[in-house]
Amino acid sequence: LKKSAAYYGIECCETVRGKAFWFLFIELKRCLKTEGSARPMVSSHIAKQKYLDDLDYLALKTVFKNERHCYDAIVQCIEALEARFGINYTYDGYVWLIFSFMLTVHRLGQEEDISPGQIHPCYVNVQRCPEQEMAHYVCQQLASLSGITVSEGSRHYITVSLLTSELNEVKDKSVQDAIFASPENLQRVTHTFIASLSHVVSSELSRDKQLLFRLVLLIRPMLYRFAFD
Repeated sequence: LKKSAAYYGIECCETVRGKAFWFLFIELKRCLKTEGSARPMVSSHIAKQKYLDDLDYLALKTVFKNERHCYDAIVQCIEALEARFGINYTYDGYVWLIFSFMLTVHRLGQEEDISPGQIHPCYVNVQRCPEQEMAHYVCQQLASLSGITVSEGSRHYITVSLLTSELNEVKDKSVQDAIFASPENLQRVTHTFIASLSHVVSSELSRDKQLLFRLVLLIRPMLYRFAFD
């Protein structure tokens, strides 16, 4: 931890940096919730297509104070991403992506860009995931909407952020097939879980295609979060 004038900075690996910012975000939400219970919180933003909880909105704007001017562009970027690939993120996934993209902008603004060599070794196994193409699209949108030029290292980080985000729906069949194919142990883990659950409820749940799909969407980002620490 280094202090310069009135500001503090941290020197650490990329994994620790992300965890530190996320911890700060969660702690700030907790403080805002405690403060809000004492007095009503007035929303300072206008909900558009997706509603972001006031606590999440204020915490994001506070943690990334110097990057708040990019907030609207990032929201538009995620909406364009969902429309382009026929997907829909859960609320938690939506918040996580905003946080991750804001952190990317912050890193670029501090001239502390992540180098490809800092990416977790597990990243080499996800080269054919649909999130690779999605990350390219995100970088194009950020450049178009806010003039942000994203480096190769930050694009890799965006890919990892997408892989660890929870999806609520996948409408595009080709994207759905690609998601079902990665990671390699996804089908094995999912079927093992369904088999265990079937034993508990005494019912053959493997025939329930909707259940299988929902579990894949739930388990897939969990596996990547474990892989990327």
